Amino acid sequence: MIDREQRELLAHRLLLLATGKITNVQFDDSLNLRSSDRATRRTYWDGVWPLYDDLREYKLIGKYR
Repeated sequence: MIDREQRELLAHRLLLLATGKITNVQFDDSLNLRSSDRATRRTYWDGVWPLYDDLREYKLIGKYR
């Protein structure tokens, strides 16, 4: 099932993460990773999650850019 709301939320939160407006932890906490939308889950797990470190909290600015 397509969950337009979750797709838009992922896109918006990813923009905020990429521009350094929210931290990686805020990004993770804001998402519903149990969404019924398979494309949203696959985009997150295969496309977004491997791109940042979740061992500490930071923004994608400065040395973490």
